[in-house]
Amino acid sequence: MPDRPAEAADPPALVLGKAMDPAFVLRDKHLRRLRELLPGVTWYEENRRAELLARLRAVQPSLIYLYCHGGVDEEQGIGWVEIGDGERLSARGLPDDLYRLWRSRPLVLLNGCSTAALGDNQPNPLTQRLLWAGAGGIVGTEIDVGETTACRFADHLVPLVLGANRELGDAIRVSRLELLRTRSVAGLSYLALARPDLRLTFKE
Repeated sequence: MPDRPAEAADPPALVLGKAMDPAFVLRDKHLRRLRELLPGVTWYEENRRAELLARLRAVQPSLIYLYCHGGVDEEQGIGWVEIGDGERLSARGLPDDLYRLWRSRPLVLLNGCSTAALGDNQPNPLTQRLLWAGAGGIVGTEIDVGETTACRFADHLVPLVLGANRELGDAIRVSRLELLRTRSVAGLSYLALARPDLRLTFKE
């Protein structure tokens, strides 16, 4: 858990890393919708691993959103997320110069399959490495989720935490309830590695 307060992000900034898998047929519409819902947020969108890491060094993000695949390397036992055209990012891929770099204590949304489970009982878990870099908290999934669920959950969660400044625990509860209203229990697969009262902080 974070051991120091966040420094305010100025302006509110979202860093997006996305997988370019053509099977993600809902991705572009979903991201356009989020942009429309967050008119006061500066977006930085990257489709390559190197460019994403460079952007994460250059800005103090409020939210890091990876629209991605997730998995575990069977030989090394290391969890990864996939962005760009099949490029994988694991704990070993987060360089040492990111240590405590994010003074804004951003929330990281790993919107892919089994992303919160990445690194369980592994030597270099991605989730712990993101906290090491300065993340205030991480939201991910415990199991595989379909793209429809991923988009619907983020459609609710991101505007609540980044636009309405709701506490993370409350925002997750509301997002789960919205999915339950569509008779889907898949929202329950999302969990937060963070304090439930986490709020993103912005300068006036």
